[in-house]
Amino acid sequence: MYCYRLWCSPWIMDTSCYKDEPKGQVLSIDVLPISPIAGSVTFQLDFRLSSSRKQILEYLSATKADVVLSDMAPNASGHKALDEEQITYLGLSALGLARNLLKTGGTFLYKDEPKGQVLSIDVLPISPIAGSVTFQLDFRLSSSRKQILEYLSATKADVVLSDMAPNASGHKALDEEQITYLGLSALGLARNLLKTGGTFLCKLWQGAEQKRLEDPMRKMFDVVKIVRPAASRKESSELFLLGTNYLGKT
Repeated sequence: MYCYRLWCSPWIMDTSCYKDEPKGQVLSIDVLPISPIAGSVTFQLDFRLSSSRKQILEYLSATKADVVLSDMAPNASGHKALDEEQITYLGLSALGLARNLLKTGGTFLYKDEPKGQVLSIDVLPISPIAGSVTFQLDFRLSSSRKQILEYLSATKADVVLSDMAPNASGHKALDEEQITYLGLSALGLARNLLKTGGTFLCKLWQGAEQKRLEDPMRKMFDVVKIVRPAASRKESSELFLLGTNYLGKT
């Protein structure tokens, strides 16, 4: 089995190319220096150049690839339209190479420009997050909700996620009540923002107040369940309530 990787990371090679195929070989190509990868032959070149393509084809002789995989991406310019154009150009270049390398029945996989958008909201200042629009505001205020809805226009969200938690007071019952209130506030926002079929995920602390959030979620979502992050300490009461397949605003 031959797999050609263009601007790829080792973990992609391991999971995509060697799984269940110990006799395969990987040819890794990058314009930048590549650290040695076990089981892989590496070329430092720009495959878009005709001289580089000739070098690749001469090395491979008549061998054809099972997979051509490209995770190339341009350096972000900050101009969305330009970045989309550049990553599409890279994908088309990789497709042109794949046309010459792939065997009949082979697979071509390339990275596309993510189409999603993230809106991050906090009452405290937020450091810039690549690919995210940030609002510093208290979404519980009607003026803030109006600002959010105006920004989104008619766009609906696939996911609303809340990991809000109050400053711990040291009083267990009070802290549980406060985090539940925050969760209910987030659920109220989700009711207006989510598209039908959307997902809501909310941080909570296990306790007597949990049902106050769980019950309204069961009326809004087809499936509601408890999930615990692997990073949570075993002794922690932290949990997340996950609601999937939003039934729509009623």
